[in-house]
Amino acid sequence: MRAFIRGLFDTDGSLTMWKTNNALYPRIYFSNISEKLVIQTKKFLVEQGFRVTSWKTPQNGNRKTVYKISINGIPMLRKWVQEINFSNHKNLDKVRMLGISQENKIL
Repeated sequence: MRAFIRGLFDTDGSLTMWKTNNALYPRIYFSNISEKLVIQTKKFLVEQGFRVTSWKTPQNGNRKTVYKISINGIPMLRKWVQEINFSNHKNLDKVRMLGISQENKIL
């Protein structure tokens, strides 16, 4: 399941950095039009001890409702790197930029 989640976030998710109080604040983000996929992903992550925020963007014209989840902050990013990690080099570069270690990962 961890490998599935890693692939899901590598392809359809992102790691963004928000500047807050002159510091970078990481946010792992995922969105999809499948409510079931997002709910099941959130459920798994919560069971693994992640703090997950979820919301939806309502249908607008021809656009479908989009379901979204995010995992925020340095402690949760550290946990993510240790337990799930990224395969996407763009995200791995951001993790390195924050100085977060990828050693001792749980696979």
